[in-house]
Amino acid sequence: YTLDSVSDCIDAAGALPAIAMPAYEPIYEYVADYDYQSRPSDGALDIGAFEYGSTASLTIETTSLPAADQYWEYDQYVHAYGGDKPYTWSVYSGSLPTGLSLDADTGVISGTATTTGTSNFTLQVTDSAGTPDTDTQALSITVSLADLEITTTSLPSVKKRVAYSETVEATGGKPTYTWSIDSGSLPTGMSLNSSTGEISGTCNSSGTYNFTVKVTDSNATPDTDTQALSI
Repeated sequence: YTLDSVSDCIDAAGALPAIAMPAYEPIYEYVADYDYQSRPSDGALDIGAFEYGSTASLTIETTSLPAADQYWEYDQYVHAYGGDKPYTWSVYSGSLPTGLSLDADTGVISGTATTTGTSNFTLQVTDSAGTPDTDTQALSITVSLADLEITTTSLPSVKKRVAYSETVEATGGKPTYTWSIDSGSLPTGMSLNSSTGEISGTCNSSGTYNFTVKVTDSNATPDTDTQALSI
């Protein structure tokens, strides 16, 4: 810290004068010397002195938040600096998207948004100084339904008469999903689990089997996606 030109901490001889000492201990420290003992000093910088009042003003650093996908977990940390920690967070005005909440201790917004749209709100952070400082920041979160998409684009081969298990993955839409074979067929002895997307079994024949898997979400008006695969 570089001290103010009129600070009582500058060149304070062998001891820090009482006027420069705050009323409670946690705010002052020395690197090597402590409690009115001799300490080094040089010009406008006294090594080891922490000037009361030199802490940066409490400021919310986060000015925007990423969008959220409906029905999917959301977890974002709102950052602040300055003031005296720990901080306390609150929603000053407006409201978070339905299903999301603000952790008062950490500033984390998390949960699963259940409705689409843009929610505008203002967050407030309060520090723990004797006379608390506060700061506010207007923010918004837009929630939309992500497109349902099968993310698995290929499957490993299978050895004849050896147990096989691979799961076809998807993202977006509204869980839970229902899986089915839209066209073609799996190798003899293998099946698709309609609830998990797992393809498993023991193949009893050789060759390449081409098929298309289909996933359907659980929206009131279901979304679907298909993916051509082969084993």
